[in-house]
Amino acid sequence: PVWDSSGYKITLRRVRPRDSAAGQGKHAVGLLALNDYGLNYPKGRSRHTHSYLIEEAALRDSLKGDFADFGGEVQPVAVHLHGHSLTKRIWIDHLRGGAKVGEFGRIQSYDAHSEDQSFFFLPPQDASRPLRSGDSLRVNCEVDTSSAGRDVFYGVSHFTEMCSAVVAYKNHNPANPSNYVHKMTSGPLRVLRGVPWLATPQAAVDVVR
Repeated sequence: PVWDSSGYKITLRRVRPRDSAAGQGKHAVGLLALNDYGLNYPKGRSRHTHSYLIEEAALRDSLKGDFADFGGEVQPVAVHLHGHSLTKRIWIDHLRGGAKVGEFGRIQSYDAHSEDQSFFFLPPQDASRPLRSGDSLRVNCEVDTSSAGRDVFYGVSHFTEMCSAVVAYKNHNPANPSNYVHKMTSGPLRVLRGVPWLATPQAAVDVVR
């Protein structure tokens, strides 16, 4: 095991594709990364809300290995909500049948230069409500661009912004080959599966405008 300053204990081990989901143990955790590369915030707004929807088909495709192994549901337990200095609030809506049934993480007063850049555990009511095949997610970011001299676009540097999240979830089988399919599809949604993050696969759903 390896510890770092995040508080996570990282255990590396080899798995075989033929191993069963039950044989992977109760501590396997998957990651679902959500990001909008096409965001565009208008300048001069003291309160601007940006939202994007991760539709049920994209989630079902990205998580199909774990949905197949664990009865069509995974259980979010922790989340990292990420934005830059203009971001003031971030949250994820959990939708079922088009209606909001809860949230998978919220930071009401976001500070980019603080512990808000870390993962945090979901409250009990959210950490016990599963994400099911057929559900969808909506990521929301409220920003203040009143100090910006121009419109603000997606980026990883100063004077750019992000509206993203990484959700850690239980019910994950790292030995299922469906979780490691390296495939990219074109269209309004680009779905990338099987990107390794440390010892676990990361399912990334990236909205491209």
